[in-house]
Amino acid sequence: MTCHINRLAPELLCMIFSACIERHAGHYAAAAPTKAPLVFLRVCRRWRALALRAPELWSSLALRRRVGPPHGFDFARDAHALQRWLARARGRPAAVQLAYGDIKRYGNVLMWAPLVHTARALLAPGPGAPPLARAHLALPDDCMERVLAALAAAPPRHAGLRALALRSSREGVLRARYAAYWRADAAAPHYPQYTHALDLAGLPALAELSVHFPGPLRFAGSHAGVRTLRAALFSWAQFDAYLRACPAVEHLALELPEALLGRPSVELDDSDVVRLARVRTLELHSALSAPNGGSFALACLFLRLRVPRLAVLRVRRVAPDDAVPFLPMLGLLLERTELTLERFEMYDFPLDARITRSVLPLLPELRHLAYRDARTGAPPGLLSAFLETLAWNGTDDAPPLPRLETLELDAPEMRAGRTRFALELLRVVSSRAAYADAVDAMASTNNNAKPAPRVRELRLPAAYLHVMRRTDTRGVLRDVRLERTDGAEDMYEEDCNLDDGDDSHAMALLAGRRRARGVVGGWAPSRETWDSAGASSVGAAQFASLLEVEAMTQTAEEGSMEF
Repeated sequence: MTCHINRLAPELLCMIFSACIERHAGHYAAAAPTKAPLVFLRVCRRWRALALRAPELWSSLALRRRVGPPHGFDFARDAHALQRWLARARGRPAAVQLAYGDIKRYGNVLMWAPLVHTARALLAPGPGAPPLARAHLALPDDCMERVLAALAAAPPRHAGLRALALRSSREGVLRARYAAYWRADAAAPHYPQYTHALDLAGLPALAELSVHFPGPLRFAGSHAGVRTLRAALFSWAQFDAYLRACPAVEHLALELPEALLGRPSVELDDSDVVRLARVRTLELHSALSAPNGGSFALACLFLRLRVPRLAVLRVRRVAPDDAVPFLPMLGLLLERTELTLERFEMYDFPLDARITRSVLPLLPELRHLAYRDARTGAPPGLLSAFLETLAWNGTDDAPPLPRLETLELDAPEMRAGRTRFALELLRVVSSRAAYADAVDAMASTNNNAKPAPRVRELRLPAAYLHVMRRTDTRGVLRDVRLERTDGAEDMYEEDCNLDDGDDSHAMALLAGRRRARGVVGGWAPSRETWDSAGASSVGAAQFASLLEVEAMTQTAEEGSMEF
Protein backbone atom coordinates (compact mmCIF):
# COMPACT_ATOMS: atom_id res chain seq x y z
CA MET A 1 0.00 0.00 0.00
CA THR A 2 1.40 3.39 -1.01
CA CYS A 3 1.80 6.02 1.69
CA HIS A 4 -0.34 9.10 1.10
CA ILE A 5 2.63 11.48 1.21
CA ASN A 6 4.25 9.59 -1.67
CA ARG A 7 1.28 10.50 -3.82
CA LEU A 8 2.24 14.17 -3.67
CA ALA A 9 3.85 15.78 -6.67
CA PRO A 10 7.64 16.22 -6.37
CA GLU A 11 7.27 20.02 -6.56
CA LEU A 12 4.85 20.05 -3.62
CA LEU A 13 7.02 17.71 -1.59
CA CYS A 14 10.03 19.99 -2.15
CA MET A 15 8.00 22.93 -0.84
CA ILE A 16 7.21 20.91 2.30
CA PHE A 17 10.89 20.06 2.68
CA SER A 18 11.82 23.75 2.46
CA ALA A 19 9.25 24.69 5.11
CA CYS A 20 10.76 22.15 7.53
CA ILE A 21 14.22 23.73 7.58
CA GLU A 22 15.14 25.51 10.81
CA ARG A 23 17.55 28.37 10.28
CA HIS A 24 19.92 30.13 12.65
CA ALA A 25 19.19 33.86 12.72
CA GLY A 26 16.48 33.19 10.17
CA HIS A 27 18.93 32.48 7.33
CA TYR A 28 21.35 29.60 8.01
CA ALA A 29 20.34 25.92 8.01
CA ALA A 30 22.03 23.71 10.61
CA ALA A 31 24.12 20.79 9.39
CA ALA A 32 22.67 18.28 11.84
CA PRO A 33 21.72 14.68 10.93
CA THR A 34 18.42 14.95 12.82
CA LYS A 35 17.33 18.22 11.17
CA ALA A 36 16.34 19.23 7.68
CA PRO A 37 17.65 18.95 5.05
CA LEU A 38 20.05 16.14 6.07
CA VAL A 39 17.30 14.17 7.77
CA PHE A 40 15.51 13.78 4.42
CA LEU A 41 18.46 11.77 3.12
CA ARG A 42 17.74 9.02 5.66
CA VAL A 43 14.01 8.38 5.13
CA CYS A 44 13.83 6.52 1.84
CA ARG A 45 15.50 6.41 -1.55
CA ARG A 46 12.83 8.57 -3.19
CA TRP A 47 13.14 11.30 -0.58
CA ARG A 48 16.92 11.19 -0.74
CA ALA A 49 17.00 11.47 -4.52
CA LEU A 50 14.40 14.24 -4.46
CA ALA A 51 16.25 16.22 -1.76
CA LEU A 52 19.54 15.98 -3.60
CA ARG A 53 17.88 17.30 -6.75
CA ALA A 54 16.27 20.29 -4.97
CA PRO A 55 18.81 23.17 -4.90
CA GLU A 56 16.62 25.35 -2.68
CA LEU A 57 17.29 22.94 0.22
CA TRP A 58 21.05 23.51 0.03
CA SER A 59 21.19 27.27 -0.45
CA SER A 60 21.97 27.94 3.23
CA LEU A 61 24.39 26.37 5.71
CA ALA A 62 25.59 27.01 9.27
CA LEU A 63 28.83 25.34 10.34
CA ARG A 64 28.87 26.07 14.07
CA ARG A 65 31.60 24.54 16.21
CA ARG A 66 32.22 24.50 19.94
CA VAL A 67 33.95 21.21 20.63
CA GLY A 68 35.78 20.48 23.86
CA PRO A 69 38.59 17.97 24.38
CA PRO A 70 39.26 15.30 23.24
CA HIS A 71 37.49 16.29 20.00
CA GLY A 72 39.22 18.94 17.96
CA PHE A 73 38.43 20.70 14.71
CA ASP A 74 38.87 19.21 11.27
CA PHE A 75 39.04 22.32 9.12
CA ALA A 76 39.79 20.35 5.96
CA ARG A 77 36.67 18.25 6.53
CA ASP A 78 34.58 21.38 7.04
CA ALA A 79 35.96 22.96 3.87
CA HIS A 80 35.09 19.82 1.92
CA ALA A 81 31.59 19.72 3.44
CA LEU A 82 31.05 23.38 2.56
CA GLN A 83 32.16 22.76 -1.02
CA ARG A 84 29.82 19.79 -1.45
CA TRP A 85 26.89 21.61 0.18
CA LEU A 86 27.21 24.66 -2.09
CA ALA A 87 27.66 22.42 -5.15
CA ARG A 88 24.22 20.97 -4.43
CA ALA A 89 22.78 24.51 -4.51
CA ARG A 90 23.53 24.49 -8.27
CA GLY A 91 24.22 28.18 -8.70
CA ARG A 92 21.60 29.53 -6.29
CA PRO A 93 22.83 32.47 -4.16
CA ALA A 94 23.70 30.88 -0.82
CA ALA A 95 23.73 32.02 2.82
CA VAL A 96 26.74 30.66 4.74
CA GLN A 97 27.69 30.96 8.41
CA LEU A 98 31.09 29.82 9.71
CA ALA A 99 31.21 30.00 13.51
CA TYR A 100 33.98 28.52 15.64
CA GLY A 101 34.65 28.65 19.37
CA ASP A 102 37.35 27.38 21.72
CA ILE A 103 39.94 27.40 18.94
CA LYS A 104 42.53 28.79 21.34
CA ARG A 105 42.49 25.50 23.26
CA TYR A 106 43.99 23.83 20.20
CA GLY A 107 46.33 26.61 19.16
CA ASN A 108 49.41 24.44 19.72
CA VAL A 109 47.95 21.46 17.87
CA LEU A 110 45.84 22.68 14.97
CA MET A 111 46.90 25.06 12.26
CA TRP A 112 44.45 27.81 11.37
CA ALA A 113 45.62 28.11 7.77
CA PRO A 114 42.80 25.89 6.35
CA LEU A 115 40.15 27.93 8.16
CA VAL A 116 41.64 31.23 7.04
CA HIS A 117 41.90 29.87 3.50
CA THR A 118 38.26 28.75 3.59
CA ALA A 119 37.08 32.18 4.78
CA ARG A 120 39.18 33.92 2.15
CA ALA A 121 37.95 31.61 -0.61
CA LEU A 122 34.37 32.16 0.51
CA LEU A 123 34.53 35.97 0.35
CA ALA A 124 37.15 36.41 -2.39
CA PRO A 125 36.46 33.46 -4.68
CA GLY A 126 38.01 32.52 -7.96
CA PRO A 127 36.26 31.95 -11.30
CA GLY A 128 33.37 29.52 -11.21
CA ALA A 129 32.74 29.86 -7.47
CA PRO A 130 29.14 29.62 -6.27
CA PRO A 131 27.40 32.97 -5.67
CA LEU A 132 26.71 34.21 -2.15
CA ALA A 133 23.76 36.18 -0.81
CA ARG A 134 24.79 36.28 2.87
CA ALA A 135 28.05 35.52 4.69
CA HIS A 136 28.54 35.37 8.46
CA LEU A 137 31.95 34.72 10.06
CA ALA A 138 32.02 34.30 13.86
CA LEU A 139 35.55 33.57 15.10
CA PRO A 140 37.68 34.32 18.18
CA ASP A 141 39.53 37.64 18.14
CA ASP A 142 42.96 36.30 17.27
CA CYS A 143 41.60 34.10 14.48
CA MET A 144 39.45 36.92 13.09
CA GLU A 145 42.57 39.08 12.97
CA ARG A 146 44.20 36.61 10.59
CA VAL A 147 41.08 36.49 8.44
CA LEU A 148 41.04 40.30 8.20
CA ALA A 149 44.70 40.27 7.21
CA ALA A 150 43.86 37.78 4.46
CA LEU A 151 40.96 39.94 3.26
CA ALA A 152 43.24 42.98 3.17
CA ALA A 153 45.45 41.12 0.70
CA ALA A 154 42.47 39.81 -1.32
CA PRO A 155 39.43 42.09 -0.85
CA PRO A 156 35.97 40.49 -0.87
CA ARG A 157 34.34 40.19 -4.29
CA HIS A 158 30.75 39.09 -4.78
CA ALA A 159 28.37 40.87 -7.11
CA GLY A 160 25.26 39.62 -5.32
CA LEU A 161 26.33 39.57 -1.66
CA ARG A 162 23.70 41.52 0.30
CA ALA A 163 24.74 40.86 3.92
CA LEU A 164 28.19 40.50 5.49
CA ALA A 165 28.89 39.83 9.19
CA LEU A 166 32.37 39.76 10.73
CA ARG A 167 31.98 38.90 14.39
CA SER A 168 34.79 38.09 16.80
CA SER A 169 33.90 36.39 20.05
CA ARG A 170 35.32 37.22 23.49
CA GLU A 171 37.43 34.09 23.61
CA GLY A 172 40.46 35.64 21.94
CA VAL A 173 43.50 37.28 23.52
CA LEU A 174 43.56 40.61 21.72
CA ARG A 175 41.05 42.72 23.65
CA ALA A 176 43.59 43.92 26.20
CA ARG A 177 46.06 44.68 23.43
CA TYR A 178 43.56 46.79 21.54
CA ALA A 179 42.43 48.51 24.73
CA ALA A 180 45.98 49.78 25.00
CA TYR A 181 45.75 50.91 21.38
CA TRP A 182 42.59 52.94 21.97
CA ARG A 183 44.16 54.53 25.06
CA ALA A 184 47.26 55.35 22.96
CA ASP A 185 49.38 53.58 25.58
CA ALA A 186 52.40 52.75 23.42
CA ALA A 187 54.31 51.51 26.47
CA ALA A 188 51.91 48.63 26.95
CA PRO A 189 53.27 45.16 26.06
CA HIS A 190 52.39 43.87 22.59
CA TYR A 191 51.10 47.30 21.55
CA PRO A 192 49.81 46.89 17.96
CA GLN A 193 51.40 49.09 15.34
CA TYR A 194 48.86 48.50 12.60
CA THR A 195 45.22 48.78 11.61
CA HIS A 196 43.18 46.41 9.47
CA ALA A 197 42.03 47.59 6.05
CA LEU A 198 38.68 46.44 4.71
CA ASP A 199 37.81 47.27 1.11
CA LEU A 200 34.16 46.58 0.31
CA ALA A 201 34.18 48.06 -3.18
CA GLY A 202 33.86 44.55 -4.62
CA LEU A 203 30.45 44.13 -2.95
CA PRO A 204 28.20 46.50 -4.93
CA ALA A 205 24.94 44.93 -3.66
CA LEU A 206 25.91 45.05 0.04
CA ALA A 207 22.98 46.36 2.10
CA GLU A 208 23.68 44.89 5.59
CA LEU A 209 27.01 45.11 7.40
CA SER A 210 27.74 43.69 10.84
CA VAL A 211 31.13 44.24 12.50
CA HIS A 212 32.19 43.03 15.94
CA PHE A 213 35.95 43.42 16.33
CA PRO A 214 37.86 45.08 19.20
CA GLY A 215 40.57 46.48 16.96
CA PRO A 216 40.68 49.35 14.45
CA LEU A 217 39.25 48.86 10.97
CA ARG A 218 40.05 51.23 8.13
CA PHE A 219 37.38 51.22 5.43
CA ALA A 220 38.37 52.13 1.90
CA GLY A 221 35.97 54.93 0.98
CA SER A 222 32.28 55.08 1.80
CA HIS A 223 29.58 52.58 0.96
CA ALA A 224 26.33 54.38 0.27
CA GLY A 225 24.44 51.17 -0.41
CA VAL A 226 24.62 49.94 3.19
CA ARG A 227 21.25 50.53 4.83
CA THR A 228 21.64 48.33 7.95
CA LEU A 229 24.70 48.61 10.18
CA ARG A 230 25.32 46.49 13.29
CA ALA A 231 28.51 47.18 15.18
CA ALA A 232 30.12 46.59 18.55
CA LEU A 233 31.87 49.68 19.85
CA PHE A 234 35.02 49.58 21.92
CA SER A 235 36.04 53.19 21.32
CA TRP A 236 34.58 56.47 20.06
CA ALA A 237 36.99 56.35 17.11
CA GLN A 238 35.33 53.13 15.93
CA PHE A 239 31.93 54.80 16.06
CA ASP A 240 33.09 57.69 13.90
CA ALA A 241 34.84 55.37 11.42
CA TYR A 242 31.77 53.16 10.95
CA LEU A 243 29.47 56.13 10.34
CA ARG A 244 31.86 57.62 7.80
CA ALA A 245 32.00 54.29 5.98
CA CYS A 246 28.18 53.94 5.90
CA PRO A 247 26.75 57.45 5.45
CA ALA A 248 23.31 56.33 4.21
CA VAL A 249 22.48 53.91 7.02
CA GLU A 250 18.79 53.72 7.99
CA HIS A 251 18.85 50.92 10.58
CA LEU A 252 21.59 51.26 13.19
CA ALA A 253 22.28 48.68 15.93
CA LEU A 254 25.11 49.37 18.38
CA GLU A 255 26.43 47.06 21.09
CA LEU A 256 28.42 48.56 23.96
CA PRO A 257 30.12 45.64 25.75
CA GLU A 258 32.19 47.93 27.97
CA ALA A 259 33.15 51.55 28.53
CA LEU A 260 34.16 53.33 25.35
CA LEU A 261 37.80 54.38 25.18
CA GLY A 262 39.68 57.20 23.56
CA ARG A 263 37.61 60.32 24.22
CA PRO A 264 36.04 62.03 27.23
CA SER A 265 32.36 61.14 27.06
CA VAL A 266 30.71 63.80 29.24
CA GLU A 267 32.04 67.18 28.14
CA LEU A 268 30.94 67.36 24.51
CA ASP A 269 31.19 70.30 22.12
CA ASP A 270 29.52 70.91 18.78
CA SER A 271 32.15 68.88 16.92
CA ASP A 272 31.15 65.79 18.90
CA VAL A 273 27.50 65.92 17.87
CA VAL A 274 26.50 63.21 15.37
CA ARG A 275 23.45 63.88 13.21
CA LEU A 276 21.82 60.75 11.79
CA ALA A 277 19.32 62.28 9.38
CA ARG A 278 18.43 59.00 7.62
CA VAL A 279 18.21 56.65 10.59
CA ARG A 280 14.71 55.34 11.27
CA THR A 281 15.56 52.39 13.55
CA LEU A 282 18.02 52.65 16.43
CA GLU A 283 18.91 49.61 18.55
CA LEU A 284 21.29 49.95 21.50
CA HIS A 285 22.69 47.11 23.60
CA SER A 286 24.56 47.88 26.78
CA ALA A 287 26.35 45.72 29.32
CA LEU A 288 24.81 45.14 32.72
CA SER A 289 27.72 46.73 34.52
CA ALA A 290 28.79 49.47 36.87
CA PRO A 291 28.60 53.20 35.97
CA ASN A 292 32.01 52.94 34.30
CA GLY A 293 30.73 50.23 31.98
CA GLY A 294 28.43 49.97 29.03
CA SER A 295 25.42 51.72 30.57
CA PHE A 296 27.41 54.87 31.24
CA ALA A 297 28.76 54.82 27.70
CA LEU A 298 25.21 54.38 26.43
CA ALA A 299 24.00 57.38 28.40
CA CYS A 300 26.84 59.47 27.02
CA LEU A 301 26.06 58.25 23.52
CA PHE A 302 22.60 59.78 23.81
CA LEU A 303 24.25 63.18 24.26
CA ARG A 304 25.98 62.88 20.91
CA LEU A 305 23.14 61.59 18.76
CA ARG A 306 20.63 63.68 16.83
CA VAL A 307 18.07 61.41 15.15
CA PRO A 308 15.23 63.61 13.89
CA ARG A 309 13.32 60.89 11.95
CA LEU A 310 13.55 58.17 14.57
CA ALA A 311 10.61 55.72 14.34
CA VAL A 312 11.82 52.62 16.23
CA LEU A 313 13.96 52.62 19.38
CA ARG A 314 15.18 49.48 21.14
CA VAL A 315 17.21 49.74 24.32
CA ARG A 316 18.52 46.57 25.96
CA ARG A 317 20.53 45.59 29.01
CA VAL A 318 20.62 48.85 30.92
CA ALA A 319 21.97 48.72 34.46
CA PRO A 320 19.44 50.07 37.02
CA ASP A 321 21.97 52.31 38.75
CA ASP A 322 21.09 55.79 39.98
CA ALA A 323 24.66 56.93 39.30
CA VAL A 324 24.02 56.55 35.57
CA PRO A 325 21.97 59.54 34.29
CA PHE A 326 20.32 57.37 31.69
CA LEU A 327 16.67 58.43 31.73
CA PRO A 328 17.32 62.20 31.56
CA MET A 329 19.68 61.66 28.63
CA LEU A 330 17.13 59.44 26.93
CA GLY A 331 14.65 62.28 27.31
CA LEU A 332 17.11 64.61 25.62
CA LEU A 333 17.45 62.21 22.70
CA LEU A 334 13.67 62.04 22.24
CA GLU A 335 13.30 65.81 22.51
CA ARG A 336 15.67 66.23 19.57
CA THR A 337 13.49 64.04 17.35
CA GLU A 338 10.38 65.15 15.49
CA LEU A 339 8.32 63.19 18.05
CA THR A 340 7.58 60.54 15.43
CA LEU A 341 8.59 57.48 17.47
CA GLU A 342 6.15 54.64 16.72
CA ARG A 343 7.80 51.71 18.50
CA PHE A 344 9.69 51.70 21.81
CA GLU A 345 11.13 48.48 23.24
CA MET A 346 12.69 48.33 26.71
CA TYR A 347 14.53 45.13 27.63
CA ASP A 348 16.05 44.88 31.12
CA PHE A 349 15.32 48.55 31.54
CA PRO A 350 15.38 50.68 34.74
CA LEU A 351 11.62 50.91 35.12
CA ASP A 352 10.51 53.59 37.58
CA ALA A 353 8.29 56.64 37.89
CA ARG A 354 10.76 58.83 36.01
CA ILE A 355 9.73 57.15 32.76
CA THR A 356 6.20 58.46 33.20
CA ARG A 357 7.43 61.99 33.90
CA SER A 358 10.25 62.36 31.39
CA VAL A 359 9.78 59.78 28.63
CA LEU A 360 6.12 58.94 27.96
CA PRO A 361 5.03 62.56 27.28
CA LEU A 362 7.56 62.62 24.43
CA LEU A 363 5.87 59.72 22.61
CA PRO A 364 2.56 61.05 21.25
CA GLU A 365 2.68 58.83 18.11
CA LEU A 366 3.77 55.60 19.84
CA ARG A 367 1.85 52.53 18.67
CA HIS A 368 3.95 49.65 20.03
CA LEU A 369 5.34 49.53 23.57
CA ALA A 370 7.41 46.58 24.84
CA TYR A 371 8.88 45.94 28.28
CA ARG A 372 10.72 42.71 29.04
CA ASP A 373 12.59 41.78 32.20
CA ALA A 374 14.83 38.80 31.52
CA ARG A 375 17.85 39.31 33.76
CA THR A 376 17.52 42.30 36.08
CA GLY A 377 14.80 40.81 38.30
CA ALA A 378 13.14 44.18 39.02
CA PRO A 379 10.60 44.27 41.89
CA PRO A 380 7.11 43.36 40.64
CA GLY A 381 5.69 46.52 42.18
CA LEU A 382 7.50 48.64 39.57
CA LEU A 383 5.67 46.95 36.72
CA SER A 384 2.34 47.24 38.55
CA ALA A 385 2.88 50.97 39.03
CA PHE A 386 3.86 51.35 35.38
CA LEU A 387 0.68 49.60 34.23
CA GLU A 388 -1.39 51.92 36.41
CA THR A 389 0.06 54.91 34.59
CA LEU A 390 -0.96 53.46 31.22
CA ALA A 391 -4.63 53.21 32.23
CA TRP A 392 -7.03 56.13 31.66
CA ASN A 393 -8.36 57.52 34.92
CA GLY A 394 -11.44 59.15 33.33
CA THR A 395 -10.52 62.71 34.33
CA ASP A 396 -7.52 63.46 32.09
CA ASP A 397 -8.07 64.65 28.54
CA ALA A 398 -6.35 61.52 27.21
CA PRO A 399 -4.43 58.55 28.58
CA PRO A 400 -0.65 58.37 28.25
CA LEU A 401 0.41 57.21 24.78
CA PRO A 402 -2.99 57.93 23.22
CA ARG A 403 -2.22 56.04 19.97
CA LEU A 404 -1.01 52.83 21.66
CA GLU A 405 -2.25 49.66 19.91
CA THR A 406 0.23 46.90 20.85
CA LEU A 407 1.49 46.18 24.35
CA GLU A 408 4.23 43.58 24.86
CA LEU A 409 5.17 42.49 28.39
CA ASP A 410 7.45 39.84 29.84
CA ALA A 411 8.47 39.44 33.49
CA PRO A 412 9.58 36.52 35.70
CA GLU A 413 6.20 36.26 37.44
CA MET A 414 4.45 36.19 34.07
CA ARG A 415 6.67 33.39 32.81
CA ALA A 416 5.85 31.47 36.00
CA GLY A 417 2.13 31.77 35.25
CA ARG A 418 1.21 33.73 38.37
CA THR A 419 -1.91 35.86 38.36
CA ARG A 420 -0.24 39.11 39.36
CA PHE A 421 -0.58 41.91 36.79
CA ALA A 422 -3.69 40.30 35.23
CA LEU A 423 -6.15 42.77 36.74
CA GLU A 424 -3.88 45.72 35.93
CA LEU A 425 -3.69 44.59 32.31
CA LEU A 426 -7.45 44.23 32.05
CA ARG A 427 -7.89 47.70 33.51
CA VAL A 428 -5.45 49.16 30.96
CA VAL A 429 -7.36 47.58 28.08
CA SER A 430 -10.85 48.41 29.36
CA SER A 431 -10.09 52.01 30.37
CA ARG A 432 -8.40 52.82 27.07
CA ALA A 433 -11.32 51.20 25.23
CA ALA A 434 -13.71 53.44 27.16
CA TYR A 435 -11.67 56.49 26.13
CA ALA A 436 -11.73 55.36 22.47
CA ASP A 437 -15.51 54.85 22.63
CA ALA A 438 -15.95 58.37 24.03
CA VAL A 439 -13.83 59.86 21.25
CA ASP A 440 -15.73 57.90 18.60
CA ALA A 441 -19.05 59.08 20.05
CA MET A 442 -17.99 62.72 19.85
CA ALA A 443 -16.76 62.24 16.28
CA SER A 444 -19.83 60.34 15.12
CA THR A 445 -21.15 63.37 13.25
CA ASN A 446 -17.99 63.48 11.11
CA ASN A 447 -18.23 60.82 8.42
CA ASN A 448 -14.52 61.12 7.59
CA ALA A 449 -13.33 60.58 11.16
CA LYS A 450 -11.17 57.51 11.77
CA PRO A 451 -11.80 55.19 14.73
CA ALA A 452 -9.84 56.16 17.82
CA PRO A 453 -6.82 53.95 18.57
CA ARG A 454 -7.20 51.32 21.26
CA VAL A 455 -5.20 48.33 22.50
CA ARG A 456 -5.73 45.66 19.85
CA GLU A 457 -2.88 43.26 20.61
CA LEU A 458 -1.26 41.88 23.77
CA ARG A 459 1.99 39.93 23.53
CA LEU A 460 2.68 37.90 26.66
CA PRO A 461 4.58 34.77 27.71
CA ALA A 462 2.85 31.52 26.79
CA ALA A 463 2.10 30.64 30.43
CA TYR A 464 0.44 34.03 30.98
CA LEU A 465 -1.90 33.81 28.00
CA HIS A 466 -3.86 31.12 29.85
CA VAL A 467 -3.91 33.31 32.97
CA MET A 468 -5.41 36.22 31.04
CA ARG A 469 -8.09 34.03 29.45
CA ARG A 470 -9.11 32.66 32.86
CA THR A 471 -9.14 36.08 34.50
CA ASP A 472 -11.14 37.79 31.74
CA THR A 473 -14.63 36.80 32.87
CA ARG A 474 -16.33 39.90 31.37
CA GLY A 475 -15.02 39.70 27.82
CA VAL A 476 -12.64 42.66 28.05
CA LEU A 477 -10.24 40.91 25.69
CA ARG A 478 -12.99 40.00 23.23
CA ASP A 479 -11.55 42.19 20.45
CA VAL A 480 -7.90 41.95 21.53
CA ARG A 481 -5.49 39.59 19.78
CA LEU A 482 -3.36 37.57 22.22
CA GLU A 483 0.07 36.57 20.93
CA ARG A 484 2.96 34.68 22.49
CA THR A 485 6.30 36.43 22.98
CA ASP A 486 9.61 34.78 22.19
CA GLY A 487 11.60 33.17 24.96
CA ALA A 488 13.26 35.63 27.30
CA GLU A 489 16.69 34.11 26.74
CA ASP A 490 16.34 34.27 22.96
CA MET A 491 17.01 38.00 23.06
CA TYR A 492 20.47 37.44 24.48
CA GLU A 493 21.58 34.47 22.41
CA GLU A 494 24.83 35.60 20.84
CA ASP A 495 25.84 34.32 17.45
CA CYS A 496 29.04 32.98 19.01
CA ASN A 497 27.09 30.65 21.33
CA LEU A 498 27.78 27.61 19.25
CA ASP A 499 26.51 24.07 19.25
CA ASP A 500 28.08 21.66 21.71
CA GLY A 501 29.38 18.22 20.87
CA ASP A 502 30.99 16.47 17.95
CA ASP A 503 28.99 16.62 14.73
CA SER A 504 31.10 14.25 12.65
CA HIS A 505 27.92 12.20 12.06
CA ALA A 506 26.39 15.08 10.10
CA MET A 507 29.54 15.62 8.07
CA ALA A 508 29.74 11.88 7.34
CA LEU A 509 26.15 11.91 6.16
CA LEU A 510 26.88 14.90 3.95
CA ALA A 511 30.10 13.54 2.50
CA GLY A 512 28.83 9.97 2.16
CA ARG A 513 31.75 8.45 4.09
CA ARG A 514 32.03 5.91 6.93
CA ARG A 515 32.77 8.59 9.50
CA ALA A 516 31.25 7.89 12.89
CA ARG A 517 32.30 7.41 16.49
CA GLY A 518 32.83 3.72 15.75
CA VAL A 519 35.30 4.38 12.94
CA VAL A 520 38.86 3.91 14.16
CA GLY A 521 41.90 3.98 11.95
CA GLY A 522 39.83 3.69 8.76
CA TRP A 523 38.06 0.50 9.92
CA ALA A 524 34.28 0.45 10.30
CA PRO A 525 32.53 -2.34 12.25
CA SER A 526 29.76 -4.22 10.48
CA ARG A 527 26.16 -4.56 11.62
CA GLU A 528 26.95 -7.94 13.17
CA THR A 529 29.76 -6.40 15.19
CA TRP A 530 27.41 -3.74 16.53
CA ASP A 531 24.72 -6.30 17.41
CA SER A 532 27.13 -8.69 19.09
CA ALA A 533 28.64 -5.85 21.10
CA GLY A 534 25.22 -4.97 22.44
CA ALA A 535 25.03 -1.56 20.82
CA SER A 536 21.90 0.45 21.48
CA SER A 537 19.17 0.34 18.87
CA VAL A 538 19.52 4.08 18.26
CA GLY A 539 23.28 3.88 17.75
CA ALA A 540 23.02 0.80 15.55
CA ALA A 541 20.30 2.36 13.41
CA GLN A 542 22.26 5.54 12.99
CA PHE A 543 25.40 3.66 12.07
CA ALA A 544 23.51 1.40 9.67
CA SER A 545 22.11 4.42 7.86
CA LEU A 546 25.62 5.81 7.55
CA LEU A 547 26.74 2.55 5.96
CA GLU A 548 23.92 2.76 3.42
CA VAL A 549 24.84 6.34 2.50
CA GLU A 550 28.03 5.41 0.70
CA ALA A 551 26.26 2.88 -1.50
CA MET A 552 23.47 5.26 -2.50
CA THR A 553 25.27 8.58 -2.83
CA GLN A 554 26.90 8.04 -6.20
CA THR A 555 23.75 6.60 -7.82
CA ALA A 556 21.42 9.29 -6.44
CA GLU A 557 23.64 12.20 -7.41
CA GLU A 558 24.34 10.95 -10.93
CA GLY A 559 20.76 9.89 -11.71
CA SER A 560 18.07 12.11 -13.16
CA MET A 561 14.57 12.93 -11.85
CA GLU A 562 11.47 13.65 -13.91
CA PHE A 563 9.16 16.33 -12.46
